[in-house]
Amino acid sequence: MARKPSRQERKNTVNALVMFPIIMIGIILIMNGITNLYLLGGIFIAGIITSVFAQGFVPDLRKKENRNKNAYTGLPQNKQHKSPKKTSISKNNERTTLKKTKKNLTDTQIIASEFSELDGFQFERLCYLYFKDLGFKPRETPPSGDHGVDLIITDPKDGLDIAVQIKNYSPSNTVGNNDLIKLMGGKRAYKCPGTLFITTSSYTNKALEFATESKMEIWNGLIVDQKIGKWRKKKLKKIG
Repeated sequence: MARKPSRQERKNTVNALVMFPIIMIGIILIMNGITNLYLLGGIFIAGIITSVFAQGFVPDLRKKENRNKNAYTGLPQNKQHKSPKKTSISKNNERTTLKKTKKNLTDTQIIASEFSELDGFQFERLCYLYFKDLGFKPRETPPSGDHGVDLIITDPKDGLDIAVQIKNYSPSNTVGNNDLIKLMGGKRAYKCPGTLFITTSSYTNKALEFATESKMEIWNGLIVDQKIGKWRKKKLKKIG
């Protein structure tokens, strides 16, 4: 394999390409009887300045940001874009299909599973089924760009919408302040008067303080087990 020229060698090449026509112009002028030293010197100096300026564009290909640039001009080269993989997921069924990707569980199987056996999408589905059974008319948000909101539920008592964020975390993975702040932003995006954060773990002290100040309702793992866990056991008895 041929050795790639170093940056200095490429600079020398650029210098030669710039200076060669300058020198040729000087020779032609001298051959035509033009020997004005100021003129010839000015042309030569202009050539040197142009050469130095051009060499400054020669990229150092050892740097990551220069690897897709032309080795001599420093201009970006056309990248070959890979065509996106085709997917059979329709827009209307996108979220449902994504939720069944891991284990392809039915709603009955999701209800029968322990929280720790469910992935994030499946646990969201369990919460959806829980609120639906209680008459909260849950609606799912898009799988991407959801503004930190997984469900929007309507309180059957007053008809007000509540933005819900759901995290199926292990007990050691606590919910931080940033997650709650994101939900507050989603609340405004969906124009919901209320907010509810649900997690199977717990919250940091800062997150608890923020929830109190912003009047956000939060469920930790204990509350989830008391509410959704208790409901799940009743549903299993009816199904069984």
